[in-house]
Amino acid sequence: MKNIYHYIKHYSKIKPNSPFIKYMDREFTYRQTWEKVNSLAYNLLEFGITSNHSIGILLPNVPEFIISYFGILRNNSVAVLLPTTSSHQELATLIKKSNVQTLIYSSEFNRKVDEIESICGKFLHRIVLGLPNKNKISLLNLLKSNSQPKITHKIAGNEQAVIMFTSGTTGIPKGVILSHENILINALSFSELLSSEKDPRISGIFPLSNCFSHTLVMNTALILGGTIVLSNKSNPDEIAKLIRDKKVSIFIGNPELLQRIEELQDLESNDLSSLNSFISIGDPLPKSFIDEWEKKYSSIILEGYGLTEASPLVSINQSTKNRKIGSIGLALSSNQTKIINNNGANVSIDQIGELQIRGKNVMLRYFNEYYKNDYSEDVWFSTGDLVKQDIDGYFYFEGRKSDLLYRYGYYVNPRSIENIIIKHPKVQDVIVLGYNGNNLNQYIKICIVPKNRDKLTKEEILEYSKKNLPKYLQPEIVEFYNNIPRNILGKVVRKILN
Repeated sequence: MKNIYHYIKHYSKIKPNSPFIKYMDREFTYRQTWEKVNSLAYNLLEFGITSNHSIGILLPNVPEFIISYFGILRNNSVAVLLPTTSSHQELATLIKKSNVQTLIYSSEFNRKVDEIESICGKFLHRIVLGLPNKNKISLLNLLKSNSQPKITHKIAGNEQAVIMFTSGTTGIPKGVILSHENILINALSFSELLSSEKDPRISGIFPLSNCFSHTLVMNTALILGGTIVLSNKSNPDEIAKLIRDKKVSIFIGNPELLQRIEELQDLESNDLSSLNSFISIGDPLPKSFIDEWEKKYSSIILEGYGLTEASPLVSINQSTKNRKIGSIGLALSSNQTKIINNNGANVSIDQIGELQIRGKNVMLRYFNEYYKNDYSEDVWFSTGDLVKQDIDGYFYFEGRKSDLLYRYGYYVNPRSIENIIIKHPKVQDVIVLGYNGNNLNQYIKICIVPKNRDKLTKEEILEYSKKNLPKYLQPEIVEFYNNIPRNILGKVVRKILN
């Protein structure tokens, strides 16, 4: 199939009454979803909306997000996935950069959308989920299944399909343009690893606007003919209840959520009996934790790595037989990889360098002013991530290239300092940053969260550093925090600390 939405049509014929979307007490079968997708696509055409028209989606994790997304793709417009947690100023920046002309949004964001319009100007169309008022169109009316002509236009795989935004942990988020082929190829590659799953029920903690939910939950469930189990919950009690009550078999989350679920006092092992796999995206988990979890709950933890520009999955541990705990797994079949040093030469086994990727899953390009490059499957994309690869092909994440410290003419990985400071008995969390300085030397700034509000002084940390770190890695600045700011993937939001 050339386009991801064709799978809805396919399953609407062979399993029309099977559930595709579950949300609270609501359920949409494949047939119902296909009818609504077509209704929206046709009604958008009636408004004169078609090829390359950018339509923003500002919705929480509700069925209408999924229907809107596939309806936009069916219409051959471009779906712009907007994070609902962003402020109106942040959203206005993203909307300007991605040239959103029409907005589909929830009525709970009415005020935010009004504020966006005061910055960006009026949208061509405001399509609202909820009670519409003057000059606004009801999304539910556009989803009603009326008789309409068939949509016959053909959509090439290399046409624009989606604009998603990078996490923006170090600056302004970049708009990433993905083609129909990009999103299909990545979801197919991940689905191959889950081919033994029969009628999977897939859920996740991330919003649908996030690249991992977009591919690993929404598109993968569709390709496998499974069910998407939607939730807007992030509390571990509620997530555990969702898995138990909805019989979720695959969950996409992060290490923090796993650890918080494990800490629940009243959670019985049979509460998670339906769960076959927990896909963890983020920092590696200790082997002791994984062993204890898998013994207790009989579900496997598979750690992986990706980025928005790669649609997003690049590598993953593929099963208990094809897994190395602490690694980010093997590269997916949809992309090629190499690791290079600062001179652009390939590094040796177990040597750290920057990861480059190429393949049909790599984005078309960044939107507008960021970069001019078009990434064909023959062009290498530099991820900016530092990794190493062992003799068996497993990758290990070592940090971001942009996070390296420059000390006395040498680049230093801040993890080498963090791994020492975290061993201090009073330290719960730590992040190390390079701070100002000059061309030859940055100051080292250590950001610390003390354990249990223990009294911890700057002098203690400086003394500990003198004893445990070489002189050129000893910090100049120590600051204390209640918590380290992280995004939903667990990435440190360094621009806040800076």
